[in-house]
Amino acid sequence: MLRYFSIIPRLQRLYKSSHTAKEMIWHATGKCTEPGKMQHPVDGRAWKNFDTKYSDFAKEPRNVRLGLAADGFNPFGNLSQTYNMWQVILTTYNLPPWLCMKESSFMLTLLIPGPKSSSKDIDVYLRPLIEDLKTINDFPARSSLSGWSGQGYKACPTCNKDTPSVRVLSKTAYVGHRRFLKKPHKWRSSREFNGQTDNRYPPKEFGRDEILG
Repeated sequence: MLRYFSIIPRLQRLYKSSHTAKEMIWHATGKCTEPGKMQHPVDGRAWKNFDTKYSDFAKEPRNVRLGLAADGFNPFGNLSQTYNMWQVILTTYNLPPWLCMKESSFMLTLLIPGPKSSSKDIDVYLRPLIEDLKTINDFPARSSLSGWSGQGYKACPTCNKDTPSVRVLSKTAYVGHRRFLKKPHKWRSSREFNGQTDNRYPPKEFGRDEILG
């Protein structure tokens, strides 16, 4: 039986305390001052590339940056017995280095038991975590975990293959939101948006077999 421990209340608690709330924006001011040295992921190239790619996200230092680690082990200590327990742990990289890697800062989110390794199908088991990330609007992380690209013409995981997108200069814009309005709605018949009316139905919801197939 899969066990999921929601991350939302734990992230909320980090901002309910004035002390930890201050620590959660350390990454915005606590960069290493010694050239050539790295004391925290914020000093690394990957962090800088992320900030460039998702500049709107990076502008708000309170946005949560999470690291994910997963590994399996045999809880019975008997290597001849085919049983695995996979754990998925998150750490909060907003915190300073002396806190983010402390055991007390780790968040156990999933326990995945089973007779075989879950590594090949881990994206399926991660779905509760992905849904929580969707709730807190961590779209880059949701994209990385779910395997569905958060960029390009078909970036919307809800619209799937039916994502309405157009190219505007050097950016991809997502349009056609009137299709989600109830029928009839005055905005559906309005031509003020793009010179056309929109009587389409919302995108089709894909079932499990279609997604996994």
